[in-house]
Amino acid sequence: MEKEKRITLGPRADGKTKSLFVRLFGTANSGAEYVVQSWPGLYRRSLFDLLKELSVAERSAIIDSYNGTAITPWFAGIAVSQHVADSIELEGLAAKWEFDGPALVRKLDAMRPFDSACLEVWACGFWEQVGTPEEVPLERYIDPRSLV
Repeated sequence: MEKEKRITLGPRADGKTKSLFVRLFGTANSGAEYVVQSWPGLYRRSLFDLLKELSVAERSAIIDSYNGTAITPWFAGIAVSQHVADSIELEGLAAKWEFDGPALVRKLDAMRPFDSACLEVWACGFWEQVGTPEEVPLERYIDPRSLV
């Protein structure tokens, strides 16, 4: 079996993140490596469970609401319900996708921050891959089984 080639990443972090990583992992690099290496599995597991709780229309509307949106780590997972609520009100997403807007906002309000962060990364990820050779159509992208 051929060993997978590893790449070197150089993420930037603030002092609080470095201090936390040193406290929890011994070194900042060990902490960063743990987070980067564990992210794909944690993301897929969390998102798989989360997407099963949302209807196809709700998933589609969430992705639609993130069209043209940039996300930042400083606000990860804390504004998803407000973002979607604004899109429902200002862009008429509930009517467009035929779902209960207030019910979706209540579901999003009840999510834990990590789940919300995974959801916004997923929604923005759809738009990042549009127009690339690896583009996945919306119908397949919103299927939780496509994550596995």
